[in-house]
Amino acid sequence: MDLLNTIKNTLKPATMIKAGSYSSNCYTKENLPYKLLLRVDEKGLGRLVVNASTLLFLNQTSTEYVYHYVQGKYGDDVVAFMQSKYRAEKKEILSDYEIMINEIEALLGRVDVNPESSISGITIDTHRDIDGIPVKLDCYLTFRNSEKVIMDQTELDLAQWKKIIANSVEAGIPHFVLVGGDPLVRSDVFDLIAYSEELGVVMGLVSSQNALSVEKVTALIANGLDHLSVVVTAGSTPDWALFKVISEKNLFFKIVFEVTNANYQNVQKYLANCLPNGVNNIAFEMTEQMDQALFDALFDKIDEVGLSFNPFTEMLVKDGTGEDLTRYGREDFANFKKTIVMPDGKIQQLINGKWKAPGSILDGSWDDLEKILD
Repeated sequence: MDLLNTIKNTLKPATMIKAGSYSSNCYTKENLPYKLLLRVDEKGLGRLVVNASTLLFLNQTSTEYVYHYVQGKYGDDVVAFMQSKYRAEKKEILSDYEIMINEIEALLGRVDVNPESSISGITIDTHRDIDGIPVKLDCYLTFRNSEKVIMDQTELDLAQWKKIIANSVEAGIPHFVLVGGDPLVRSDVFDLIAYSEELGVVMGLVSSQNALSVEKVTALIANGLDHLSVVVTAGSTPDWALFKVISEKNLFFKIVFEVTNANYQNVQKYLANCLPNGVNNIAFEMTEQMDQALFDALFDKIDEVGLSFNPFTEMLVKDGTGEDLTRYGREDFANFKKTIVMPDGKIQQLINGKWKAPGSILDGSWDDLEKILD
């Protein structure tokens, strides 16, 4: 009889966590509140948003631990579930469970945390989609910028953008970035960021240093901005005073230097001044074809001065109409996959160096793509 029961238990299908979204308001041992938002796919893999500021990509075991924590389950409940799937001792399961939660909570006290981060037991893969749903959605609020204003470009209003973000979150997208042009041309950008904070998702922004000020950065953070990319255009000198102030705030930020054949030596000099002015994270935006040796020299300088290179994955619009987005559709962008929402609400996707038509179905697997606009 014992042997028969053993066989039955061995052959019994392992319990799976139901795909969907789960959230909870949690508390540290010091009774400090924080929020977790977990999205689980059909394969049992998850994405976890911690305090609407950090996105973690989970393997199956990590997803199962976090799911039980979000559900408020401890001790024997966790052990019973894990032992139904894995050969592990109770002591080992409880220890791994506690380690996982402690490492998640350790993120809460860190400053300058990358919005897409990792901890032990969690495998980072920022390009992985779940059921065809992108990890990150780039929202082009406008193609206008502070230097050039195009008045005839159709733009969605604040209510429409809120609806897009809400429905995208429902579909499982945990991370958004406001891009342009320059999104700060629109005064309602602060309200949209505040709305993302209410939903518990990660929100970033890309802006030219010329459009920023200490007051604006303070207001952005107060409304819930999680990360900021500051673009230093090829003809500009870094605003070191502004960067120093930003570095003293609780915000992950990086400086994106536009690089040309004419200014790359200046950029090399700027890199040496970054750390003394509070800049730790660097990215480049190449605006023209450059010799590989020049490109390599910039990375040698980064290593020399001890900076962190964080690739700039957004696409800047410079012509005020959005037509120059087509420059990204070429062979050397074959591995560059992006999903963007245009100012008028149409959705485009760049796959294998080619743009899909606006509003088309995403890989044929994101059912009713346009439902986020309904």
